[in-house]
Amino acid sequence: MATHQHDSGWRKIAWLKSSAGEKFKSVKSSREMRWEEFRDLERTAKDYLMQPHTLPKADSLHGWSLQLQLWHFPSFSEHRSWAIYQHRERGEREASTVVRQTTWDYVRDSKRFSEPLTGLEQGFDTYPTIEIRDRPLNTADFQTRFKTLSSISFPAFHPQPDGLDGEFFGIALPEPGTSVWWWSDGPKPWQWLTQWAADAREWLSAVAAVPSEKG
Repeated sequence: MATHQHDSGWRKIAWLKSSAGEKFKSVKSSREMRWEEFRDLERTAKDYLMQPHTLPKADSLHGWSLQLQLWHFPSFSEHRSWAIYQHRERGEREASTVVRQTTWDYVRDSKRFSEPLTGLEQGFDTYPTIEIRDRPLNTADFQTRFKTLSSISFPAFHPQPDGLDGEFFGIALPEPGTSVWWWSDGPKPWQWLTQWAADAREWLSAVAAVPSEKG
């Protein structure tokens, strides 16, 4: 009788271990699935940041041509890009200029997929949390800044500073199809370019902060 009770006890322990193991595998599998879903969301968000004219919930930019783009992608906070477009109506001497500031709320979306209670409260929708701000730009101001940018020269192939977490920055010109990325402060020989970009981001952020006339 004692032997039977002993065997029964071991079976119960074995069953509990097995049950706990299955629950752990289930939790691990769920977390891995959420992580993959977040990676898909992140790819979608960065596609929109780099191609803001494709945003389905934004006003159409059909007929507008991209002139310049800048971006700032920190490791653990909002990701943002600024795209400058121009459009010239027939008969107009000066083009109209606008900036589209696109912001991805990285913190909110990452919490939705890493914190179960937050996910249950806010949902696990894989569409990124994006804010769009379209604002008119003074064309003469833009042309002056663009002229300064065009005069900057720097060595294209230069070692980047080492680091793990940090901030990525960049600038792109659709014509002739040139883009430059850098980490943190960037290489020292690029300081004129990185400072120009920092000043431009500050200018565009201030313009985007002005309330829209649409309300």
